[in-house]
Amino acid sequence: MTTVDLHIHIYHNGKLLMNPERIRLMRFIESTGSLFKASEKMGISYNKAWKMLEAVNQASASPIFEKVRGGNGGGGAVLTEYGRFIFSEYESIEKVVVQFNAKLNTEINI
Repeated sequence: MTTVDLHIHIYHNGKLLMNPERIRLMRFIESTGSLFKASEKMGISYNKAWKMLEAVNQASASPIFEKVRGGNGGGGAVLTEYGRFIFSEYESIEKVVVQFNAKLNTEINI
């Protein structure tokens, strides 16, 4: 059986803003409340997760994450209001793409 698998990559001014890996990290941060735990769940280093967040913020028109450095209370990252908006928009696009992908795969005949 032949299938097509579509992935969403969103660019802002030529820089990668969102892709499936970055969205996955965002989802884990939201569910765990911790960048460290999110990086563990993804099987990536904490340093790589920080770099991903920095790349997202650098590509964005406004900060998507606010980073909190470690200390007595620990550190982490939280989505900004703009970040929640971007996340919501990505999910809306994702629903359309998933539906289209399913339709495409029922019609493909290679």
